[in-house]
Amino acid sequence: MAILANLNHPNIIKLHSCPNRHLADAFMLNDGYFILLDRLSKTLHDCIDSWKVDPAFSWVTPIMKPIKVAHAVANAMAYPHSKRIIFHNLKPKNVGFDSTGVVKLFNFGLAIGMPEDDAIFHRCSTR
Repeated sequence: MAILANLNHPNIIKLHSCPNRHLADAFMLNDGYFILLDRLSKTLHDCIDSWKVDPAFSWVTPIMKPIKVAHAVANAMAYPHSKRIIFHNLKPKNVGFDSTGVVKLFNFGLAIGMPEDDAIFHRCSTR
């Protein structure tokens, strides 16, 4: 939730509202909490299944829709990376579409923020 609160991209699910107290309190008090996100109507997994049976679709010369979806997913992935956030859970079931057909990346539960200090990258690259 903290990561989503810091992201603002048209192809990433938007966090509209969340509790204004510390999340640990919600669990300790046992009163729960809520978050309000964009509503998604289907996933890329659902679309791939329908594309497979569509007579107008060909894997050799694909229609523009899958190409546009791939472009939107690439843009969505680049945005958190530019903010030093790594999204570990990219798969068709975590790519959704809102009611107007806009691609939305969601399920940031495994995402992590990288430290501002680049020392970890320097250690890894010198090995």
